[in-house]
Amino acid sequence: MQTATVAAMNAKDLVRVRRMAATGAARAIREEAGLSLAELAEAARVHKVSVFRWEHGSRRPRGLAAERYLKVLDELVSR
Repeated sequence: MQTATVAAMNAKDLVRVRRMAATGAARAIREEAGLSLAELAEAARVHKVSVFRWEHGSRRPRGLAAERYLKVLDELVSR
Protein backbone atom coordinates (compact mmCIF):
# COMPACT_ATOMS: atom_id res chain seq x y z
CA MET A 1 0.00 0.00 0.00
CA GLN A 2 2.72 2.49 0.91
CA THR A 3 4.56 1.80 -2.37
CA ALA A 4 1.50 2.81 -4.40
CA THR A 5 1.16 6.03 -2.39
CA VAL A 6 4.84 6.85 -2.75
CA ALA A 7 4.62 6.29 -6.49
CA ALA A 8 1.72 8.78 -6.58
CA MET A 9 4.07 11.60 -5.51
CA ASN A 10 5.70 12.82 -8.65
CA ALA A 11 9.37 13.67 -8.91
CA LYS A 12 8.61 17.38 -9.27
CA ASP A 13 6.83 17.47 -5.90
CA LEU A 14 9.59 15.46 -4.26
CA VAL A 15 12.21 17.90 -5.54
CA ARG A 16 10.04 20.83 -4.41
CA VAL A 17 9.58 19.59 -0.83
CA ARG A 18 13.26 18.74 -0.54
CA ARG A 19 14.22 22.18 -1.84
CA MET A 20 11.81 23.85 0.60
CA ALA A 21 13.41 21.96 3.49
CA ALA A 22 16.99 22.57 2.34
CA THR A 23 16.61 26.30 1.73
CA GLY A 24 14.81 27.07 4.96
CA ALA A 25 11.54 27.88 3.20
CA ALA A 26 9.73 25.06 5.02
CA ARG A 27 10.90 26.33 8.40
CA ALA A 28 9.90 29.88 7.49
CA ILE A 29 6.42 28.68 6.47
CA ARG A 30 6.06 26.75 9.74
CA GLU A 31 7.24 29.67 11.86
CA GLU A 32 5.07 32.19 9.98
CA ALA A 33 2.07 29.94 10.71
CA GLY A 34 3.04 29.94 14.39
CA LEU A 35 3.50 26.17 14.56
CA SER A 36 6.05 24.33 16.63
CA LEU A 37 8.01 21.39 15.25
CA ALA A 38 5.72 19.07 17.20
CA GLU A 39 2.55 20.66 15.83
CA LEU A 40 3.69 20.46 12.22
CA ALA A 41 4.91 16.90 12.76
CA GLU A 42 1.55 15.90 14.21
CA ALA A 43 -0.29 17.45 11.25
CA ALA A 44 1.97 15.58 8.80
CA ARG A 45 1.85 12.38 10.90
CA VAL A 46 5.63 12.19 11.21
CA HIS A 47 7.98 12.37 14.18
CA LYS A 48 9.07 15.84 15.27
CA VAL A 49 12.71 14.72 15.07
CA SER A 50 12.16 14.05 11.36
CA VAL A 51 10.94 17.61 10.81
CA PHE A 52 13.90 18.94 12.79
CA ARG A 53 16.34 16.92 10.68
CA TRP A 54 14.71 18.02 7.43
CA GLU A 55 14.77 21.66 8.46
CA HIS A 56 18.42 21.46 9.54
CA GLY A 57 19.61 19.57 6.47
CA SER A 58 20.79 16.38 8.11
CA ARG A 59 18.08 14.34 6.33
CA ARG A 60 15.84 14.76 3.30
CA PRO A 61 12.12 14.06 3.30
CA ARG A 62 11.22 10.95 1.33
CA GLY A 63 8.38 8.60 0.62
CA LEU A 64 4.99 8.95 2.24
CA ALA A 65 6.40 11.29 4.89
CA ALA A 66 7.57 13.71 2.18
CA GLU A 67 4.14 13.65 0.60
CA ARG A 68 2.37 14.40 3.89
CA TYR A 69 4.93 17.09 4.81
CA LEU A 70 4.43 18.85 1.47
CA LYS A 71 0.65 18.69 1.85
CA VAL A 72 0.81 20.39 5.24
CA LEU A 73 3.23 23.05 3.98
CA ASP A 74 1.03 23.77 0.97
CA GLU A 75 -2.02 24.09 3.25
CA LEU A 76 -0.15 26.55 5.47
CA VAL A 77 0.87 28.66 2.47
CA SER A 78 -2.70 28.79 1.17
CA ARG A 79 -4.10 30.16 4.47
